[in-house]
Amino acid sequence: MDWMGGAEGSLAVDAMVQCPRRSSATVGALMVGLMFVFSTAGYIQSYRQMVDRWMKQSLNADIFVATSTTMRSTTYHFNEQLGQQIAVIPGVKRLENVRFTSVPYDGDSAALIAIEMDGFMARAIDAVEGESEKTLLDALPKGKAC
Repeated sequence: MDWMGGAEGSLAVDAMVQCPRRSSATVGALMVGLMFVFSTAGYIQSYRQMVDRWMKQSLNADIFVATSTTMRSTTYHFNEQLGQQIAVIPGVKRLENVRFTSVPYDGDSAALIAIEMDGFMARAIDAVEGESEKTLLDALPKGKAC
């Protein structure tokens, strides 16, 4: 170590030989730190892929017309006539009316979204998990699914 690390390398080897517990604790702490880095990176990548998949399935319209930049407004809602006016514009193939609201739930607020499911199911790719899309589309109008 004199040749490769100089005096510092020589001192480091002497310290490792004289105090193996301290050296192993340092290496162990380094490995735990690396484990946290890699596990966090794995979690972030997994979450990113899940959000990406959801956006490709659910938010894949060509244009969204909303009353506010946050896509929801508690003070104003479009009326049905506006949707009908947009639907007759040349090039518009499908229009989906959506309503957002916040409802109190367990001391917090939850977003409640109402959407026309026939249009959503035609646009959303593989959005249903654990059940067939046909079963869901049959159950929705009967009030047996949400």
